[in-house]
Amino acid sequence: MRKLLPTVALAMIHIAGDNLGVVPAFAVMLGVNIYWIIIVAYIILGTVVAGVAAWIGSYSGLELGTVVSRLFGCRGKQLLAVAILSVSIPASAITGGYFAGQLVVMLTGIPYCWAVIICLIAFLLLAAGWWRDFWIVINYVSFLLIPLVVVLAITAGDYNPPQVEYTGLTDWLLVLALFSYNAGGMRPAVVIEAAGHLAGKGYKSVAFAVAAKIIEGLFTLFIAYVVFKAPVYGSLILPDMADLYLGYGGAVVFKLVLLSTFIMTMAPAMMANAKQVVILTGVEFKLAMLISGLVVYAISLIDYQIVLTVMSGTGLIMVIYLGYIVCFLHKSGQKKL
Repeated sequence: MRKLLPTVALAMIHIAGDNLGVVPAFAVMLGVNIYWIIIVAYIILGTVVAGVAAWIGSYSGLELGTVVSRLFGCRGKQLLAVAILSVSIPASAITGGYFAGQLVVMLTGIPYCWAVIICLIAFLLLAAGWWRDFWIVINYVSFLLIPLVVVLAITAGDYNPPQVEYTGLTDWLLVLALFSYNAGGMRPAVVIEAAGHLAGKGYKSVAFAVAAKIIEGLFTLFIAYVVFKAPVYGSLILPDMADLYLGYGGAVVFKLVLLSTFIMTMAPAMMANAKQVVILTGVEFKLAMLISGLVVYAISLIDYQIVLTVMSGTGLIMVIYLGYIVCFLHKSGQKKL
């Protein structure tokens, strides 16, 4: 149990708009095909990248930015910033703009554009260090998501969804988009930092990261299974299911917990976005937060399938960069950086 809880916690950190928004929406459109897509994107490709990232952290004992800076200097750190932003910005737009905004619309009825603005302002304030006590509570509340999804699965009856006509992303484009969403941006950096704290414990840190990624993949498969149990269609399937099966009070609680999960993801994401903007432009941190927030807002107004299509390519930048770092460390034999 002592080892299981940190693993589940790392898996929860990785759960975001792709697991809770994108996968349910595409599960309705693709049917059982979503299962092999999840297995390839999360459990196979995702675990490989998580294992590689954990090896870098365990081998060096440092966080990703420090590793890159010591190996490749300022240019390497700028390239890392580009690699992170190429996924983190569009992913922030989908999770913190599109899906979080839709949730606020469901809860309050305000127009979508204003809902997204309110969400992004809240995320930026949390990233700037405001409302620390609220942030701590949100982190604990987000852990209620798993039992609530289980309750949703139990209360939903069996349902055979009809075939829905789908003309969007191809299966393999969706695999790449989910893989990029899941394994790109700041997520490898989080794994490397966690492994860095476990430096000296050999491959235990790699096993820890791989186990967390497998747990996340299994939870995502379970979410797809839950979606198949209800006649619900739309952009946010899980809250719609809560409306159908949990009653008014239960649905409100479910939406608030889901919003808490998005907040737990988005506050550090907005901070990371701003830090990368500082590295690339040299502007002050507050201005960088404003710039990144405006870009995220603008992208959140674009159809999220178009954003996913772009991410299917940009996410590979981080994967290739991590592979290069591993090769460089292995060939040079540098452990003490």
